[in-house]
Amino acid sequence: MKKLLFVIILIVIANSFIVRGGYENYTSLKLKLKIEGNLSLKSTTGEPYSVGVNLSIFPREDYRQFVLSQKTFSNPEGKVEKGKNYFYFQWENPKKFQFIFGVESNIMTTNEFVKVKEKINFPLKKIPSELEIFTKPGEYITIDDGIKKKATELAEGEDDLYRIVIKIAKWVKENVKYDLLTMTAKSVKNSSWVFKSRRGVCDEITNLYISMLRSLGIPSRFVYGQAYTNLQKRFGNHAWAEVYFPGYGWIPVDVTYGQFGWIDVTHIKLKTGLDSGEPSAEYNWKGFGVNIEESKLNIDVNITEKKFALKDNIDFSIVPLVDMVGPGSFVPIIAKIKNKNPYYVPLTISLSKAPEVVGKISEAVVVEPNSEESVIFVVKIKKDLKEGYWYTAKIEAKTNLGNVATSEIRFSKEYEIYTKNDTEAEIKNLMEKREKKMNPLIKIFCSHERNYYYANETISLNCEISNEGNKNLKNVKLCIGKVCKEIGELRIASRKKATLEFIPKKYLKRKIVVSAEAEDFFAYKTLNITIVKFPNLKITNLEPKELDYKKEQNVSFEIEIDSPINNLVIQIGNVGKVAIEKMENGKIINVPILGKDFFRGKIKFVADYEDLTGRKYRMEKTFKVKIKNLPWYIRFLLWIESLF
Repeated sequence: MKKLLFVIILIVIANSFIVRGGYENYTSLKLKLKIEGNLSLKSTTGEPYSVGVNLSIFPREDYRQFVLSQKTFSNPEGKVEKGKNYFYFQWENPKKFQFIFGVESNIMTTNEFVKVKEKINFPLKKIPSELEIFTKPGEYITIDDGIKKKATELAEGEDDLYRIVIKIAKWVKENVKYDLLTMTAKSVKNSSWVFKSRRGVCDEITNLYISMLRSLGIPSRFVYGQAYTNLQKRFGNHAWAEVYFPGYGWIPVDVTYGQFGWIDVTHIKLKTGLDSGEPSAEYNWKGFGVNIEESKLNIDVNITEKKFALKDNIDFSIVPLVDMVGPGSFVPIIAKIKNKNPYYVPLTISLSKAPEVVGKISEAVVVEPNSEESVIFVVKIKKDLKEGYWYTAKIEAKTNLGNVATSEIRFSKEYEIYTKNDTEAEIKNLMEKREKKMNPLIKIFCSHERNYYYANETISLNCEISNEGNKNLKNVKLCIGKVCKEIGELRIASRKKATLEFIPKKYLKRKIVVSAEAEDFFAYKTLNITIVKFPNLKITNLEPKELDYKKEQNVSFEIEIDSPINNLVIQIGNVGKVAIEKMENGKIINVPILGKDFFRGKIKFVADYEDLTGRKYRMEKTFKVKIKNLPWYIRFLLWIESLF
């Protein structure tokens, strides 16, 4: 049995446990939605004069949802009055005691979001008087000391409304467990209960989020609707929040789905309210000796058309902090987003393919106009790796706008183990840098002699840093990891030169990051430098080991390498050769040979190759084989040779 030297591992993350829609990357949906209710009148001695239903839940229009057509129905047929926020069904002197009513709608939802073009300062100074009610507590949206204290802690030091809205949403998402068991309760739990117990379902989670915003004087309201969930593989009742942004209106935030500043196309808005306890339908009747029995509203949603397209001017990439590691390593994966739009872009970034993920597999972020942000994930490499094998894990990430980025991690027993402590230290360092403001007006240029260097070889970088902004910068330093060179003051329109020298670790790292840092800003430049090792090449597993003297047969052998090589030429005896320009992993080679060319029972391989720096190597290997059906004169020749 041959072993495969190079194994490609493609691990798709199983995310069925995540509450979300599954349509995050679609541009638009067309849907048919039917809301139907029924009620019965029970009478022993009397009869009704009139029956009415005030239905307040039906598809609404806004910047991302459009009602293409809408009609009501009732049986028996009655009068229908349409208001801004209701349909009123009325039956006068009905002859039947069973009533059916409802609304059928054809709608289109889009993956649009409100384009906020400038920073909105927090705290909010002026709130329209009609919106002040959306800053007050309600029956279920309660505000107690604990809620207010946590909200103010999260908002402390922040002056950008958008960032506060997202920051609080993240806290609720990460600290309140989605727990279906709370649905078995007789009533919705209020915000105080959810804050204390740290669990709830979508309406309860939304209540707490709204409570925290309102405690800071940020107008926010409750949205009743429908959305597709991968927990039940269908549309169902759902709730989320809308937050008021002065000058822009209401912006959605779905804490349960982790969609902050946008919602996917399966979200259908049916009603907005001050609190989560508002009824969807109210019933009234006139008569004597009559009681009414209503049933739950049935809502049926079907998708009739869906579209997908990449949107918005976003550069999106992912890169492992180290791309060659040993078994059991913890590897930070950095997702980078560059927003080239003149407005804030809210994104949810999710790992869609990866090895075992440690912690979160999705993260929400809002990227300011013409700026950059990054998100850090961590994956863990499996421990049970075989000696002499190379493995590759594919990494893939997606955004809600349809952007896709890919990368890979290579791992082997040959490489250094990146421990959990190593990863935590690196992430801490990256987080400290991320807290500083990214300054795109600081330009870094570095030159180096080669793209490939050996481990433990000193690398010298000649760098130049320039200030293209309008602010003088103090205490600037240029760094590669912990190796730094003090630059000092960098004035407007000035530039300075510095030489950085460092000795790389033994693992391969394709990108070297050079950063410029000061107390209040951060900038970086990535360099394509690969750290190589002296390559070890082996030729193994020759098969078959028995050849026929008179026949041409296919012979296979395996090439094992522990690092990439170039210009490989393998001479097979004196009869042929195999040439491969580039090799990054092992390979099984098949070649036709004649048994009579190796009648002495030996096949010699001579391999000449180069490492990535151009250094040349040679390896020789001889295999013994058995040759059958030898002619008598060849057997005689071999007998004579054996005498000497």
